[in-house]
Amino acid sequence: MSQASRHKAAGLRCIPGNGGSAVVKLSRAQIVDSLEKGARDRTGMSARIMLRRYRQGKLTDPNGVTDLIALSNLLRKNDPILAE
Repeated sequence: MSQASRHKAAGLRCIPGNGGSAVVKLSRAQIVDSLEKGARDRTGMSARIMLRRYRQGKLTDPNGVTDLIALSNLLRKNDPILAE
């Protein structure tokens, strides 16, 4: 399955970038959904609680969710899921 087919199957918008690379666009809803699913599966807590604990330095195993932390950085700084 090609990269474009995988992105389409996942509901992602793929836009051609410079040099033949692709830019994947995610909506806020897709980002939050991925954060919620990942946080619940890996930590047993909501994304909001997981992100709050991470920012407070109280997350027991931040290495297990580094991709989710990086994904949360795509949200606006004042996004409700990031609110204290």
